[in-house]
Amino acid sequence: MTAAYRRETMRVLRVSFLSGFALELLASISVAIVAVSVGFRLIDGSLALAVGLFVLLLAPEAYLPLRQVGVQFHAAAEGVAATDDVFGVLDAAADRRAAPVSPRVHSTSPGGRALALVVRDLRVKRGQQLLAPVGFTADAGTVTLLEGSSGSGKTSILAVLRGAADAEGAVEFDGHDVRTLAPSRWLAWAGQQPGLVSGTIAQNIRLGEPPASAADADPDTESTSERVRRALALAQAPDLDADQELGVQGAGLSGGQAQRVAVARAIYRHLSGLAPVIALDEPSAALDADTEAGLWRALRSLADAGAIVLLVSHRSTARAIADTVVTLHGMEVVV
Repeated sequence: MTAAYRRETMRVLRVSFLSGFALELLASISVAIVAVSVGFRLIDGSLALAVGLFVLLLAPEAYLPLRQVGVQFHAAAEGVAATDDVFGVLDAAADRRAAPVSPRVHSTSPGGRALALVVRDLRVKRGQQLLAPVGFTADAGTVTLLEGSSGSGKTSILAVLRGAADAEGAVEFDGHDVRTLAPSRWLAWAGQQPGLVSGTIAQNIRLGEPPASAADADPDTESTSERVRRALALAQAPDLDADQELGVQGAGLSGGQAQRVAVARAIYRHLSGLAPVIALDEPSAALDADTEAGLWRALRSLADAGAIVLLVSHRSTARAIADTVVTLHGMEVVV
């Protein structure tokens, strides 16, 4: 990736320098021609010295637009490229919204069958290489633990579920290919980087929440603030004030607190009925042993209530709550 970036950068710089050189050369030659013409007129007396100097001073300014052609062209090209990228993202989002989706938040689908995340012969692409094939079934009410050495592809599998990485093989949720489903409609995810933004802790936890519906106004339904507090409690952060203002990238929290807020955000989506699958990537990396044990108990309780929990962790303590342990190996095959 670095080599490709270097090649593209040097290609752009080559074109930029060559075009800039050509335009500067043309402008310089043009000014020189004006200077020669002024010189001949000064010699034969048809032009006064003051007028000649005035013309020479204005000549570079007269050809300044020619020098700016290259700068403006490259700025326009960058704008067009950025616009293409933006419309590509918007088109992809529109396609995901239009795709058939079966968001399920209970342990069974309307047909009565149990929900399950099925991974068959999944081989994550990493550049020109494929990771070793992986297969497992995560049923509703279970915790599936992905473990293995660094670089074995644990985080990459979660990236495939989110649509952020390419892979060969099949991944299905409730009988649907996950590539046809919008991840936000079935997957609650927390990565190794908390990904917090400026705002209150509650706003960070509710990030991406759809507009309130009529069901939210039902007095028998758990309120949003109550759900936020419950998510924080399950994430082992009951002492955090949901109204606390955070700075850029969650400034104002320690590493462990920021990680727990990210986990609370994933749990909140599940509690809101938006995602039956909870995927957590090293959620206890910055936690002490007691807090970690509490988090494992909370995840176990969510699974017992019908959630599909997919857990990536290096901690051996995670095995205590796992129904299935999938060990990944870092073997790679060159394509």
